[in-house]
Amino acid sequence: MVALRESLSDLRKVAAQLNAASDELNAVIESLEKQLAESKIGLTLWLDDKYVNQELLSEPYEDDEGRTGVIYWGIGYEKLDDQWCIAARQTSRIELPGGDDSIERIWELKPLVNAPRVVRVEAAGQLEMLVYQLTVKAQAYLESIAKAKALTE
Repeated sequence: MVALRESLSDLRKVAAQLNAASDELNAVIESLEKQLAESKIGLTLWLDDKYVNQELLSEPYEDDEGRTGVIYWGIGYEKLDDQWCIAARQTSRIELPGGDDSIERIWELKPLVNAPRVVRVEAAGQLEMLVYQLTVKAQAYLESIAKAKALTE
């Protein structure tokens, strides 16, 4: 019984530390969101090829027609309820026969700060890639706009 009491005591201490660290992570996410909003980038982007730890945050899925696939979490930058934010979405993907096509369905879409802790923690490692990919996308848009302008000159 002593071991159980000690284990519970240790658990309480670790849980308090984890909760504090989780609050700090939310502050980091909110700070980055504020900086992105101030940039007025205004682009939606999802790291579709970079699922948030597929092994940890994905699970097998079977649809109503018996087709199998996977449900996974991903992160992106999206306008939700008229406010740009770093977002998390839970999506199911079913590969169709032949392997050239798939069906996707979004189950949950929410600000990352409101996602389950495990999703936020795993997504933290992808925030730098998210910002980088937003920059790449903005640069591509600039090139497209320049080409369009050149048509009228």
